[in-house]
Amino acid sequence: MRELWSALSGARRLELAAEMFDTARALITASFPTGLPADESRRRLCERLYGPELATEYAAAVQRARAVPG
Repeated sequence: MRELWSALSGARRLELAAEMFDTARALITASFPTGLPADESRRRLCERLYGPELATEYAAAVQRARAVPG
């Protein structure tokens, strides 16, 4: 596998990695209950991908952003 990946251009490796991430995201979000608000769906996705600590920080950042008048 390493030889196969090494033979690809950097651009192609990046493209394949992005496709794999999109597939993983689709599989994860398909496991969520239907009708979740967008913020909750993003928080759950963040938690599944990066862990609960980062998801908690993400939720706090969203709340801070909403509190700023603008």
